[in-house]
Amino acid sequence: MRILQWNVLNRPFDASKWNSEKWPALQSTILSHEPQIVTLQEVPFFLAKDLDSKLGEIGWDSVCCSPVQDREDVCVVAWDTSRLIQADEDGLHVTYEDKDIDAVTALLNPIDWTDPETGDLKLLTVTSYHGYWGALRQSARMGELVKMNREINELEADASLMCGDFNAPRDEDSIRWLMGEYMGLRQNEAGRIVTETTFWNEAQEVAVALGKKDKPEPTSLATGVAVETAAPHGINIEHMPARRIDFLASKGWSYGKRGGWTGDVLVEAHDDLSDHALLVADVID
Repeated sequence: MRILQWNVLNRPFDASKWNSEKWPALQSTILSHEPQIVTLQEVPFFLAKDLDSKLGEIGWDSVCCSPVQDREDVCVVAWDTSRLIQADEDGLHVTYEDKDIDAVTALLNPIDWTDPETGDLKLLTVTSYHGYWGALRQSARMGELVKMNREINELEADASLMCGDFNAPRDEDSIRWLMGEYMGLRQNEAGRIVTETTFWNEAQEVAVALGKKDKPEPTSLATGVAVETAAPHGINIEHMPARRIDFLASKGWSYGKRGGWTGDVLVEAHDDLSDHALLVADVID
């Protein structure tokens, strides 16, 4: 199964340009990679219903969240209905510290993924996540990921994907915690401080482990519109190539390969469409 992840940049804001120019270009680029699941961020909310309708014309379905954190755009999970069926009506929306997280989780049935003993369809959760923005928001992003991990676990799916623009570099504690490298601290119901961790597997890390790539490629690029986007926020453009903040993470597969990824990861820049590169990776079906 092929997963495509992309923060598509909520510009231009003009609906007519999105409909007539940007979405056709995005759709053409996305479909050229023949994915079965697509996770998007920064999709203008006023176009979400129209996007769902357009996806329906090509045999796809989608779910999105409502705008949060004073944003005007949303996260989207879309899937090919010839391969996956939605297992519930609405996506899961998670709240952290009385604020909705900019993310949506879809619970899906992969049509050709069944229990070998019972023949029952297995469940897959797919999350599109846009991390809290800001260099000083590390604790907020940690809180978001801890809360989302718990909520996703409660769905008791057979496997899970969490993809998105995490707004956190690879060495931030929140990402290290997600990958099982950092023992996070929390206060339990009895008031005691306890440690907890998790074991998601990141596609680019797996590619390196399997020898498919010399090193993970950056997914925030110092070219084109990325420079235009970064400069007003005071980001040093020279640091952009090393600032990898887009991730494809999975857990639940155990078929002889770490995390279920096959190890091939495509990182592809489209400066005319977004300030983020798209990511494409395959998981063991």
